[in-house]
Amino acid sequence: MLTAFLAALLLFPSALSADGSSGAGGETFRIEAADPSGEGFAIANIGGSEASLSGWSITDGEGTLSFSGIKVAPGSSAVFCKDPDGCRLGSGDNCISYSEAGTRKGSLVLADGGDELILMHGDAVADSVCWGSSKGASGWSGTPATCPSGHYLKRIPGEDTGTSSDWKSAKPGWTEFTFPGDGPYEADVTPFSFPESGGEPVYRLLESASRTADICIYLISCPNTVALLVQLQSRGVSVRVLAEAEPLGTDISTEISLLESLRRTGADVRLINHATPPSATCTSTANTP
Repeated sequence: MLTAFLAALLLFPSALSADGSSGAGGETFRIEAADPSGEGFAIANIGGSEASLSGWSITDGEGTLSFSGIKVAPGSSAVFCKDPDGCRLGSGDNCISYSEAGTRKGSLVLADGGDELILMHGDAVADSVCWGSSKGASGWSGTPATCPSGHYLKRIPGEDTGTSSDWKSAKPGWTEFTFPGDGPYEADVTPFSFPESGGEPVYRLLESASRTADICIYLISCPNTVALLVQLQSRGVSVRVLAEAEPLGTDISTEISLLESLRRTGADVRLINHATPPSATCTSTANTP
């Protein structure tokens, strides 16, 4: 059996989980994620029953969004984005735009380099999160959380301490899985140079597959490789391919055609990091847990 497994990517699910505990002062809602680059955030219902966001608001100190009567199931989250089509915390279908979430006053724009989000229940501060160069906010203690460019902040399940220890930075495509154990582990490593080798070591490895071939790759555009995978699938080897939907500066129309020929043989072909599949014949995993 061969599993040509290079990597596994899972995207951030659209309904962020809460740990089930109540927030400070027994509040029903708290901030679960903040995405400065994508201009969005998620609010989790940490209570035991469905609750309405009516009477709640969120602010970055410069703009305020007062929510309408949006209801959130217990243990689930409501995701809000300035532009749902570009939402990275969920799909466009389950993201609520700022304009539909309630009444907005001022300029609610999350600064990538540093800002804060403060969740209010009436006039009381229920929760807050700060990152980067932020000077802090009510309900927050210590230094701001670290959120590198292109990342978002995700709450770590557990007690809400109002500090950076509650948060970790994440990025679309990053998995929550860790490598089991602390080793050491044995592996057979075959170094080779490309294009000098012509890809022969890879071809030989794939040709030896008898049951499965799982491939995660940034760009697959070599017709010979796809033809080999078609042969494997046709002879009963289960082939699964996960490829990047938007490789930097690359037209993937040729790749889509190749992947479609592979998909027609029964292989499981998926594209990651694309809100809308480039072709209806390929499956997008942009918002699939």
